[in-house]
Amino acid sequence: MSTYDMDTEYTVEYVPDGFTLMVNYRYSQFIVRSSSANAACKAALASVANSLAERRQRPIEPVNEQLVKVTTTRSWSGKVAACSASAPIAWKR
Repeated sequence: MSTYDMDTEYTVEYVPDGFTLMVNYRYSQFIVRSSSANAACKAALASVANSLAERRQRPIEPVNEQLVKVTTTRSWSGKVAACSASAPIAWKR
């Protein structure tokens, strides 16, 4: 996995029409609500996707929310500690 920032690591697999992105994100503060955790994880995925697109100097389609798969990890106290998100990202045509 490559490091994006202190809390985010990612793996990318390039395919002809874009890339598949998997992001592992560790929350700097624990989150109790799973909806907040999902939103933060999806935001991290979008941020990494946009950064990778900028490096390649190719625009991407907006991330399809329905294709994003998110899983969260909880601490012993029940608060969300980390998440993983993956999604296919398509180059803009």
